[in-house]
Amino acid sequence: MTSITLAGGGELFDRCHKIIKNYQATHPGIVLNLTRKGETLDYYKQDILFSAGYDRLVGSDLLNHCLCINLHLSPLPKYGGFNPVYWAIIRGEREWAVTIHKMAEEFDTGDIIYQRFFEIMPEDTARTLYDRAVIIAGEMFSDNLENIVLGKFRLTKQDITQRSFFRKKDADFGRAIVLSTPELRARIFPPFPNPIVVIGGKRYTLSEEKKG
Repeated sequence: MTSITLAGGGELFDRCHKIIKNYQATHPGIVLNLTRKGETLDYYKQDILFSAGYDRLVGSDLLNHCLCINLHLSPLPKYGGFNPVYWAIIRGEREWAVTIHKMAEEFDTGDIIYQRFFEIMPEDTARTLYDRAVIIAGEMFSDNLENIVLGKFRLTKQDITQRSFFRKKDADFGRAIVLSTPELRARIFPPFPNPIVVIGGKRYTLSEEKKG
């Protein structure tokens, strides 16, 4: 028997949940447990932990107890931390990637297992880039789940000299912005409210028409 815990929340979590359930249907030796955002992990319940949007740092006891894997929607070692697709648009990146990596005691620094690159389109918003990243990450996860379960994968150390990291508070999504294409596209992420823009000293939302 192999006990798997999937921890996290959101679209990527839901996609990974379906993938593991489909795998479990043809592999009766797999036991699946779920831990949602905000919930505490049972440190001795699993042989493999998959994190897909889990919002807590995993401690050394669990890292040493089982195989801990994270799915991150950026080309690590670049853009570790929070809101990576927002920063991708802000900084004018033309290529992006999703990463499956072994977890370490510091956020998003563990050895890379799989990584898949794709193009950022000129018209991409944070929402469209995120949606495509989730789909590609799910495909990569599905393609390689059995290899991970069987331990048939190689580890590649991250080049930490190339690391960038962003905290939650580094992005102020409530701030009104002067109209500029990169930041405007970076702030479009339905179902969250559209950004407030400043045009000619007046404040507008994207749903408003400029008056006068």
